[in-house]
Amino acid sequence: MTQKNASPIDGNTRLALESETLRAGHGHLLDLGAQSGQIANQTRILALGNDIRARVNTLYMAPTFGGGAVGSFAGAFAWSGGGWHGVCTLALFLIATGALVLMLGVRAQGGDPHSHGA
Repeated sequence: MTQKNASPIDGNTRLALESETLRAGHGHLLDLGAQSGQIANQTRILALGNDIRARVNTLYMAPTFGGGAVGSFAGAFAWSGGGWHGVCTLALFLIATGALVLMLGVRAQGGDPHSHGA
């Protein structure tokens, strides 16, 4: 006697749903990290004196929005040119570039990357 599967969802569909749930969870974690950094930086800025707070906030927010716009354009361009492969290639390139800039900056200062200027 064969048993029928009690679930109306087959194995492939279930796997796809579980995968999408995991991706959504990871997206929320990434967003939480980005928002936490934003809040920490804004807290530092708002703790400054009244005479400089607005100017520093402008210097902080303009590149933030500009970077978001450039990133959106670059991501759309990478997607239209190569789909997920293009987007992942762009992401790896940007990660490697950021790591290189960080390492060169630390080397130029002659310091330890974990010292935080202390």
